[in-house]
Amino acid sequence: MPTAKGGYFNIKGEQVPSVTQVLGSLGFGKEALLYWSWKLGKEGKDFKEERKRAAEVGTLVHARIEAFIRNQPPYEPNGPEETDLWPASETPYAAFLDWYSHNPFELLEAEVPLVNELYGYGGTLDALGKIPSGEIVLYDWKTSGGIYASNLLQAAAYRKLAEGMPERHYEVTRAVVLHVPQGEKPKPTPYHVEAEKLDELFQGFLGILRLHKAQPDMEPSRFRVKK
Repeated sequence: MPTAKGGYFNIKGEQVPSVTQVLGSLGFGKEALLYWSWKLGKEGKDFKEERKRAAEVGTLVHARIEAFIRNQPPYEPNGPEETDLWPASETPYAAFLDWYSHNPFELLEAEVPLVNELYGYGGTLDALGKIPSGEIVLYDWKTSGGIYASNLLQAAAYRKLAEGMPERHYEVTRAVVLHVPQGEKPKPTPYHVEAEKLDELFQGFLGILRLHKAQPDMEPSRFRVKK
């Protein structure tokens, strides 16, 4: 999910990295991205333009899902750009609806930007829901080409954000990373991560977070990639 506009800041007003920045800075998923860019090049397509379009379609799918789970009127395209992207959002959104029809939940929170003051990072949750058994589940919607280790680490980091939400207490028993890929016939594929595994993954995330914060001091400036 996109980083909050303007970034994330702790109670002291200091900017902290997002979960996406932490995981992205150390190269997670880059092999798949390199293969995709090579494939697009072979097809004569501009990698940057295709990546931008895929990200925008993903954002549109998230907006449609958010309106649905909030029980709001169906999201409508906002302007010519979203109108152009609308057909590409149809099949992943339909895949989500198909999954939800068999896995309904009571929405507790959606699109919540949060900061973990203890560890110093931020992120925006897609959704928290209560299922019929009473369990509280963290949900993350993915429209990318696949599910990678970084997505599970991200879920673990988001869970810790949810459990530290101010003035609320949520005991998140598991996470569901729902893959609704863009394409002609996307099949919704849920990846369930139980609490014990999320605990293990969070310890891994903390190690990556430490490396991320130390990276500027370790990396010679002349070798840094220009953003």
